[in-house]
Amino acid sequence: MYTIEKLADGSREPILVIDFLTPTSEARISSKIAALGTGHPVYRIDPVSDISLLGYRGVDDLTAGYAEAWADIAGTGPVLLVSYCTAAPLGLRMAELLQKNAGAAGLLVDPSWPDLAMLASEYAVMRAKLRVDVSDDPLPALDEPRLHEYFEESIRRDLVAHLMKHGFSAEDANRRGAEFVARCMGWLGFLLAMSAADQQERSRFADVLRIPVAEVPDGAGPAFDSTVSRHIGDLVASMRALQP
Repeated sequence: MYTIEKLADGSREPILVIDFLTPTSEARISSKIAALGTGHPVYRIDPVSDISLLGYRGVDDLTAGYAEAWADIAGTGPVLLVSYCTAAPLGLRMAELLQKNAGAAGLLVDPSWPDLAMLASEYAVMRAKLRVDVSDDPLPALDEPRLHEYFEESIRRDLVAHLMKHGFSAEDANRRGAEFVARCMGWLGFLLAMSAADQQERSRFADVLRIPVAEVPDGAGPAFDSTVSRHIGDLVASMRALQP
């Protein structure tokens, strides 16, 4: 089941944010937008969390699943899609799909476009944390679901070996490491799904505002609030102008 969480109430057009927790983030952009008090109801999609619970889902399945879940919540009215960082491919696909039935606008905050090189790098970082000697071997040539299974088997094996070196039994190591493995698989699965998206999709949905990282003020304080509020206002006005 695809999860959409409501963060704030409001009587204006809804804002649907696609984001996730990162190791260095102090607060999520969805929470910051909800705290702005714009009068728009704010909802959050966390594909990393969902993949960690559901198992691997490709970008097509994620797009269709979240769009269906959104229709159950909000019907076919206009919506502003806000996508953070590596969620950009999913945000563009959802905006295009929702545009077919209702007005939709997209806001990409610090957009990033995952590829296999990024995926391999993140996988190597995880293995290095488990004190595994990381080679420069390329990722195996497997389809997406099988590659995700390969990641899971590898991370679990490395984690169990790491914990057993510290005195845990194999059974305890598997039990204690289950949550860590699930988080890793959520993140790697999400990057894998996004890396499979066609790179030409970057420009196929027109009504999108991209805020590069250099133009994003500090993630807290009046400057951030003002910048995000202004962009939200501009996009909602543009979306309203397109309504029949």
